[in-house]
Amino acid sequence: TAPTETIVNTVEAEDTMPPVLKRIAKCESGDMHYDKNGQILMRSNTNKSVDVGRYQINTVWFAKATEMGLDITKELDNEKMAVWIYENRGTGDWYSSAKCWQQK
Repeated sequence: TAPTETIVNTVEAEDTMPPVLKRIAKCESGDMHYDKNGQILMRSNTNKSVDVGRYQINTVWFAKATEMGLDITKELDNEKMAVWIYENRGTGDWYSSAKCWQQK
């Protein structure tokens, strides 16, 4: 499908990654997909959802990611999903860390 192809092209060209997404990754996870023990970074939320990986993609996105052929527990797929969310919804899904990534 065309949208997924666009995402793949964006992610593969690291220099074209929107700078705000790079800042979001740094603020959300320290720009790491795995913790020091090699486990995927996951954080539980008060609403019983979980944020996953470098971009802390919320589990509410699992169905959409699966529909797109992505597994957000995989590092590259986590990044592709982050790009899709950003291109389709902006930065609102990362509002909780906005004070961090809005700084230049």
